[in-house]
Amino acid sequence: MPYRVIQVQYSGGSESAPTAAVKLVKLDGKEVTDATTGNGPVDAVFKAIQRALGFKLELVDFTVSASSLGSEASGQVVVCIQKNGQAHEGTGLGTDIIVASAEAFVEALNKMEKFEAAVAAHTV
Repeated sequence: MPYRVIQVQYSGGSESAPTAAVKLVKLDGKEVTDATTGNGPVDAVFKAIQRALGFKLELVDFTVSASSLGSEASGQVVVCIQKNGQAHEGTGLGTDIIVASAEAFVEALNKMEKFEAAVAAHTV
């Protein structure tokens, strides 16, 4: 079972520190939560995910693009994370780019876990 995003909450503004709280499902099916601040809502979400799952990863690329037109347009988020020199990419899509960012980050984590499991199986 891959990691899954259950809930993302965030807040911020010109007079307050960006804060995010996440609820996730781990590989073993256990739910975990964490909350923290960051240099913006996306940074806070990424930090909360890493704290909740016990990772320390490098974000090497973050891209947002509109997938449709208008004020209710969906945004596509592409995240690239790196661990031990190996890059993994994830994509999220939605009208809320902060939630889509969390989903993209978790998809990249799932790809990283799959890659590491394949490498471990090959070296045994």
